[in-house]
Amino acid sequence: MLQFSKRLISKGLKVTLVTAFINVETVQARGGEIGIETISDITEVDRDVRSVDAFLKGFHQLVSLKLPQVVEKQKNMGNPVRYLVFDSIAPWALDFAKQLGLAAAPFFTQSCAVNVIFYNVHRGLLRIPVEGSGAPCVHGGVASARAI
Repeated sequence: MLQFSKRLISKGLKVTLVTAFINVETVQARGGEIGIETISDITEVDRDVRSVDAFLKGFHQLVSLKLPQVVEKQKNMGNPVRYLVFDSIAPWALDFAKQLGLAAAPFFTQSCAVNVIFYNVHRGLLRIPVEGSGAPCVHGGVASARAI
């Protein structure tokens, strides 16, 4: 996402990266001209992370609470948000964008091969873990590889 943001800036766009749960100083050092907004505040959302589902539910709550605030803040600073590019792992961000009157699109931060594997596991066409040590893992849409 950081590289994509840099590419957009090179085309003359203003970019603000909204992030949670990371070291902001590291991103600012790497980002340069990219505006950074953090939305993490553990006091406002229950942080029950005993499972992936619990984490994603908490993250959803956090974004629903903070994203409108970030959009409003940018508007008040003279930089109205027009477009939301979100990580494809959070497809519900599209609903938030619509509620805020923003155009939006997912950004796939993982390789297409990973998406193919997820799809095939979901459909039951590929079982994990792959049985047998060194078993070849070949599936439609993915180049031949060795299972790890």
